[in-house]
Amino acid sequence: MNKFVLVIAIGAALVFLCVLGLVILAILASGSKGPRRFSLTTPTDIEDFVKTAPWSATVALSVPGSPSEVQQRLLSGPTVRVQPLFSGPAVENGTRTYRGLIATTSQVVDEQPNGVTAAGTGISVPLFVKSYVERWTVEPTSSGSNVTCTLAFSLKLFGFLPIGWTAAFAEPFIKLGIRRAF
Repeated sequence: MNKFVLVIAIGAALVFLCVLGLVILAILASGSKGPRRFSLTTPTDIEDFVKTAPWSATVALSVPGSPSEVQQRLLSGPTVRVQPLFSGPAVENGTRTYRGLIATTSQVVDEQPNGVTAAGTGISVPLFVKSYVERWTVEPTSSGSNVTCTLAFSLKLFGFLPIGWTAAFAEPFIKLGIRRAF
């Protein structure tokens, strides 16, 4: 009977720690300062960063709307919607703000007629992300538009970890978030 009680106690402690972690993330992400709580480093060479970042995921999917309509959505948001986990961006005065359990801000660094590239400027959680870039491209199709999204980031504290292999697991969730926004 003592082993059973021990297992239940350990399970309850793990659940408590997970809930506590989620509450802490939500508190850090809340308010107007949340997404700007910790500053990020903007990569000096965006093109090189997108190609060589330790973690990078690219997804492509068809969305309804003409390329110009989709381009406007890329500029004004939202482009990702997986509430309450992550959604955005809400764009105000040129700052793109994503909200959820983790909140981030970014600035557009390159705007083309067929896409947008933005670099992260702030985040709500310390010690993890050093830099991130989001690149969106739009191509016309017979039934609307094809959107390609590339997310790339580097880690701050745990930069030595080989995390690139995890991108394959994130891609379906990125697609889901984009599909729900469009």
